[in-house]
Amino acid sequence: MHEIAIRGGTLIDGTGAPGRRLDVGIANGRIAELAPSVRGAREIDASGKLVTPGFIDIHTHYDPQVLWDPALTPSSYQGVTSVVAGNCGYSIAPTRAAGRASLMRTLDKVEDMRFETLEAGVRWEFESYGEYLEAVERGGDCAGDCARYSRGLGVVGGGRPVHPGRERGGDQPEDQRHVSESPSTVQATPRGESI
Repeated sequence: MHEIAIRGGTLIDGTGAPGRRLDVGIANGRIAELAPSVRGAREIDASGKLVTPGFIDIHTHYDPQVLWDPALTPSSYQGVTSVVAGNCGYSIAPTRAAGRASLMRTLDKVEDMRFETLEAGVRWEFESYGEYLEAVERGGDCAGDCARYSRGLGVVGGGRPVHPGRERGGDQPEDQRHVSESPSTVQATPRGESI
């Protein structure tokens, strides 16, 4: 007997194979058995329903919302178990204090996120990407936020993006500080290509 048995549903396994009537046994948080009949200490009746792998939402702007809504509703209610956030270049991390209001206004206008909601919900306990990830972890469990950011974003300084590996020749100490810190930010940032 498993901890959980999902019984009576039509299993869609994600391989492209046709759906089939199978029960799913879960033990230690993992699928332990697929069979015509599985029993569990807790049983979920899935009769007349599809049982599928979690869906991956490949373009979201949940990077702010995860800070006040770790369940990432309503997507998690619709079967989304993993999200990719910030991969288009609009992200709240990394962002310096001086660039926060401008970024929130951009998200308000471009992504239809209310400025007031962002202002109330984001505590801004971070500037770097690594600090952002720590803030997400402090917020509790979420739907698998796999925040992947554009590799050219770098650090926002003085309202202009700093592209790692490209010096922009600013003479202000603030500009030089952003450029010198950008390699650590890039090191803490997951790598990926945005197309």
